[in-house]
Amino acid sequence: MSPTLSGHPGSRAVAPSAERHRHAVAFVQSLLPDYHPELTALMHQGHSVVEIATAIAQGDRWVGQVLLHRAQTRMKHPDAAQVLQGAREDNIELLVPTDPAWPHHLDRAIATGTGPHQTHHPLGLWISPSRSHLLAQPAIAIVGTRTMSPYGKKMTEKIVADIADAGYVIISGGAVGIDTVAHRTALERGAPTIAVAASGLSTHTTRTVHELRHAIEKGGGMMLSEYAPQVRPARHRFLTRNRLIAALASAVIVVEASWRSGSLNTASWARAFNVPLFAVPGPADSSTSAGCHHLIARRRARLVSSGAEVIKALTQHAASQAKQLPLWQHR
Repeated sequence: MSPTLSGHPGSRAVAPSAERHRHAVAFVQSLLPDYHPELTALMHQGHSVVEIATAIAQGDRWVGQVLLHRAQTRMKHPDAAQVLQGAREDNIELLVPTDPAWPHHLDRAIATGTGPHQTHHPLGLWISPSRSHLLAQPAIAIVGTRTMSPYGKKMTEKIVADIADAGYVIISGGAVGIDTVAHRTALERGAPTIAVAASGLSTHTTRTVHELRHAIEKGGGMMLSEYAPQVRPARHRFLTRNRLIAALASAVIVVEASWRSGSLNTASWARAFNVPLFAVPGPADSSTSAGCHHLIARRRARLVSSGAEVIKALTQHAASQAKQLPLWQHR
């Protein structure tokens, strides 16, 4: 089955080029949900996503055997019109870079990544419900361990309360532990929150995650993913989505993290994107704070114990940016 790339037949409400772009993104993200350097290389060569999607659907050899082979391993090609219609039925909207609401600060952040942190830009962002205006508001990311301690929970509630009351959007990953506390505290303070998912927004989740998503949507927040609606979660997708959490935020705060916490991956993306990074110290012998202590000891993150300290540091950083001093040198 070939994709529908030209929009709904007979539709004149949207410019054909814009509709074709959206259909092409839906097609490619459904067919090739994960990062493919071959796809990125073609786009760097000047090929549009519409050209690439059309070529893959038609089996044109110029896109390369790797992409064609991966496409052929699927039982059938997704129909872009059906993917988008299913998304609308689930109250999911697809944003593409040509949309006015596209968060271009995300692209600017990702463009600064070098070496192992040189990464791909998302072709599109799926959001639910359609509250794209939240992407234009200043936001701070709160991340941490899934196996939080009572101390970690208390500090998350305290920091998020300060930041939410100051008017920031709270971003996190929608997982159990620190993420959930961050989202729910924001909602309790009447502040919007964005959960960046590691799967499509139509996939079945655990009851806990489903309840959190319902609370976020009901409370004025939003779910966001770079994965097409039916793409299932996978371990590597959690690491991939971490770059979006860092790139969308004005700052990243690691509240509690062990040595193996995925939140340290988010911290590394923040540093690569020049996003101010903060960490909360814990008890000296706490394994769930070992990652935070490492970030602080190596001067990779600034030590903070409240949201007010973060906001003050960001204000100083903005005023002193011309001096190009590391954030921890501002007093």
